[in-house]
Amino acid sequence: MMCEINLLQDNVEETSESCDNFQHILRELESVKQEAYEEKCRREKAERELFEALQKVIILIYNYH
Repeated sequence: MMCEINLLQDNVEETSESCDNFQHILRELESVKQEAYEEKCRREKAERELFEALQKVIILIYNYH
């Protein structure tokens, strides 16, 4: 009976540890997802700014000639 209780306790501890590890991995994934989203937003902003700058250059070239 004592062996069964020890095995059960070991299983509970392993399950708890596995659950903690799983929760940690989920938090890491959420963090990476947020970082990727922020990087996407920065890239889109840079692309918009580049497009606007190119439009201004085209207007300046057109007005120059």
